Amino acid sequence: MLCKLKEIDAKTIAKYLEYMEDAFMIERSVRYDIKGRRYIDTPYKYYFEDLGLRNARIGFRQTEETHMMENMIYNELRAIGCQVDVGQVVAEQKDEEGKRKRVNLEVDFVCNHGYNRVYIQSAYALSDNIKRQQELASLNKITDGFRRIVIAGSMQPTCMNDNGILFVNVLDFLLEPFKYVNE
Repeated sequence: MLCKLKEIDAKTIAKYLEYMEDAFMIERSVRYDIKGRRYIDTPYKYYFEDLGLRNARIGFRQTEETHMMENMIYNELRAIGCQVDVGQVVAEQKDEEGKRKRVNLEVDFVCNHGYNRVYIQSAYALSDNIKRQQELASLNKITDGFRRIVIAGSMQPTCMNDNGILFVNVLDFLLEPFKYVNE
């Protein structure tokens, strides 16, 4: 018999997540305020250690390519020895009424490997200009001089845009991840 989600206590969910981490089923990634240069005590982001086990457990029902690609990139970054956090950048944007408001933009990965740091966005598809701008919004707000990369699911060739953001397809990244993290 399934229980309703509202009946499960937050402490119970936290304990289940802790058990899954201890069993190496999932790994927690902490949020990092890029401009404030500090860790944020907000909800963590979790990634599956083994996508095959994840898929088998859910009966291969949810094949969301975007999430699976992001999880795969996370696992590859961890496998090559990077410390990986989820980045956050605060930005001001105008709403529909023209009023300014503060929004939190997410950077998928803040990767630290030795003295190197790189910011990475995972973008399964960059099908139109709106989607491209959405993926670039957080990276364009970072001005600290570290490398910024968009890893795309399409087979586009590696190139750099006018703002210094490198675009790499996921296959090239997976073949030589050190090349992109350590340059």
